[in-house]
Amino acid sequence: MSTSKFSRHIGHQRIPKRPPPATHLAHLHHHCERNFARLRTLMPCLENGTKRTFRTGPSNAQHLQIEVTDTARYTRHLSLTGHTPAAPWTGPQNLEVRLYLDARMAEVTRIRNQRIRLLRYPYPNPHMYSTDEKIQINRFLGSWLQHFIDCGAPSAKHLLHLRRSVRQLPPPPRAANTAPRRS
Repeated sequence: MSTSKFSRHIGHQRIPKRPPPATHLAHLHHHCERNFARLRTLMPCLENGTKRTFRTGPSNAQHLQIEVTDTARYTRHLSLTGHTPAAPWTGPQNLEVRLYLDARMAEVTRIRNQRIRLLRYPYPNPHMYSTDEKIQINRFLGSWLQHFIDCGAPSAKHLLHLRRSVRQLPPPPRAANTAPRRS
């Protein structure tokens, strides 16, 4: 009596199988694409050295600082630093994010000066990472950025409105001298 949904039995409990790595990659890509859109909403200019600070919460206590630290043709490296005084046990958050402009993805590469490399980590491991640590960190980045967008980070809602209105414009008309090619 074996089913495809469950891999083993412990007592009377059935333990579900882990999803295949392809699903983890699809989840990671989903979060990376959404994070790219959120970062572009908060940070429209990606020139080297550009720095923006966002504040929210009571008396603007929560803050997020985004700085472009390195630029290349198809990538940008960002440094994100934030602090929430309402949750002092979390400490300051330091993330390094790599933006892939051609793929329109943003991936967390470091958190608190620890490099995150693998999509799945074996468990247990020396750093005690969760098995899906990379996905969890990218999900955390997404919720963190969305918090600042939702709380009305200066100009973030205005930029989001502009992007939506640009998407609704009709495509530009073709020039009169360029007729479609026929094979």
